[in-house]
Amino acid sequence: MKAALLLALVVLTPTIVSGQKVVVPVRLYVTAEEPEAAAFVEPETVELRDSAKDIRNVLMQDPALDIELIDRRERADIVLTVVSRVRRLGDGTTTMVFPNGFGGFTASSIRPRRSYVLVRLSAGDYSREIVGESGTWSGAAGSVLNQVKKWVKLNGREVVARRQK
Repeated sequence: MKAALLLALVVLTPTIVSGQKVVVPVRLYVTAEEPEAAAFVEPETVELRDSAKDIRNVLMQDPALDIELIDRRERADIVLTVVSRVRRLGDGTTTMVFPNGFGGFTASSIRPRRSYVLVRLSAGDYSREIVGESGTWSGAAGSVLNQVKKWVKLNGREVVARRQK
């Protein structure tokens, strides 16, 4: 009984270690939106799964102390669901200059591509959409994760407190 009470106090009460507060991390589950009972796998579904994997990989490469990546939805405080992704030509052009091999230069204009990933962040009854943007899919995943980290900094304590009730 005393051990259970002590464990509950350690888990539920922030403690001071070396002058810093120990943070109970928010549990994050990342998934892709899947069609219900689909007989076949669509290419778009595979792309959404790729973006979900990109988000998980970015978090594993740059772990946040206040976010724990988990592999079971039912244990999650926050669920990130990749709902869409698209690649478009960006605004403006970029001019690149190359040596042409004859002592001169050749100029070539290109329009940069932008990758966009749309996710739904859900925490209990709360839900909001986040759009990540970059020149690459993994960069767009990083953009999403940066926004999630900001949201967790603002709301993480409340999310964890709801889990512990």
